[in-house]
Amino acid sequence: MTGQGAVSACGIGAGALWRAVREGRTAIREVSFPRIPRQSISKAARIADEDFENLLRNAHVRFQD
Repeated sequence: MTGQGAVSACGIGAGALWRAVREGRTAIREVSFPRIPRQSISKAARIADEDFENLLRNAHVRFQD
């Protein structure tokens, strides 16, 4: 997606990202992927489901040729 500003695991928007940077917070967390049994990744900076759902709900979809 383009035009949405900063979309990161720290939150949606430049403000959320900069707050995390200023406060020295990391967005890296323990993760699990139940549908992928032999997944070797245990940590990731994952966007929260509710943040992503809100982002998609508020997105304005435009089609261009």
